[in-house]
Amino acid sequence: MVQSIGASSFMDSSVGTVNLPKVTAVPDNAFRACSSLLKATFGNVTSIGNSAFMGSAVKTINDGTVGVARLTYLLSLGDSAFAESGVVNVTLGSIGNGLTMGASTFARCPALRFLTIDGSVTDLPADTFKAVGSNFVSTIESLTANHVTRFLADMSGFTSLERVELSDTTSYMATIAGSQVAASFRDCTALTSYTMCDTGSPSSLVVLPASMFENCIALTNVNLDSINLVNGREFYGCTSLTTANIPNSAAIPAYSFCGCTSLSSVTADSAVTVGEYAFYATGITAINALSFPAAVSFGAHAFENCASLTSLYVPVGLTAIGEDCFIGTALIDIVDGLMPSVTTVGDNAFRDVATLMGEVHMPKAVSVGENAFSGTSLISMDFGKDLSSLAITALGADTLVSVTVDEQNSNFATYDRALYTKDYTKLIFVPRNAGEDLELKDGLQIIYDYAA
Repeated sequence: MVQSIGASSFMDSSVGTVNLPKVTAVPDNAFRACSSLLKATFGNVTSIGNSAFMGSAVKTINDGTVGVARLTYLLSLGDSAFAESGVVNVTLGSIGNGLTMGASTFARCPALRFLTIDGSVTDLPADTFKAVGSNFVSTIESLTANHVTRFLADMSGFTSLERVELSDTTSYMATIAGSQVAASFRDCTALTSYTMCDTGSPSSLVVLPASMFENCIALTNVNLDSINLVNGREFYGCTSLTTANIPNSAAIPAYSFCGCTSLSSVTADSAVTVGEYAFYATGITAINALSFPAAVSFGAHAFENCASLTSLYVPVGLTAIGEDCFIGTALIDIVDGLMPSVTTVGDNAFRDVATLMGEVHMPKAVSVGENAFSGTSLISMDFGKDLSSLAITALGADTLVSVTVDEQNSNFATYDRALYTKDYTKLIFVPRNAGEDLELKDGLQIIYDYAA
């Protein structure tokens, strides 16, 4: 009985079925381009060489079920081993045993639907399923690879992919031959379930590549307990994502959840910064005391066009609100009207949020930009002693009754609801709803353009 076969031994042959129960190693090119080969039976195969089944029609290996390739003893899989082959449902290795996988092992497999990797793999290469940058679209529906340490595979655009399990993966990026390589599931529009590593420790967080899940429009929930968001656009356009609990990430980078229209609830316990457009046009309904307790800055456009956002709790340590930050929201109130530590408010930050009513207290404000609160329905605004730059258009709320500034402020002063220069010689601003009984301060010399 045949104990072993040589390299290229059946290459380009018309063999349809192979029965080699004593063979445990399939060498390089052994069945390459065997276009009639549908079934192969071997012994407990531990190694498959480079291009061993490349271009073959093989579907069934070591299993009685048609279309199943079961290689549970495998320890080594060579470059392009199953590339362009007919495999459909593949299981590789076994739990507790190591498995080395070469480049392009399943590249351009037109029929591959299910892949389970039970062996422990250090690296799953970037070109496992297709050449990096290729537009090839795989039919794969499910990937289970719970013992892969570094997953670099590009699966972008695989529109049939529904389920992924990578519960031990701690790295999705690497620098190889001087080039940055990163995993991607971008535009996997059918992906609904993704199991990610939970390290169990805030000191061992997993960093996601930029745009990793961009436009995964069916993804509803992802466990982000052990994730550190750094690169941006990670979940851009994930329109079915409903909640985001991100307890350990130090930041929410630019565009991270932009366009997640179903995202109604967010908690980011450790996030110090919320980047530009981070939650643009999401479905967030409220920012409460638990949402961003550690935040010191909200970037430009961070919550713009969040049309369902009605309530804003300003974190105690928040110092900066970027331009256009809350334009297009439905804010009704700022909780207690208080912005306790805010020093800067950018241009147009709350512009035309007509539903925003009540009072705003900004005891630490230094700079308030153009049209920051114009078009709102605020009644009163008060500022502390540090205010040094105030755009008059910032106060353009038709409902505004009064503006006050701390008496220790060295740049501005207020008298009977109106805003003056410190020496009261120049009238800067009269609230539009201050009433007809407003009394002007003695010594007034100049009234600024558009003051009233």
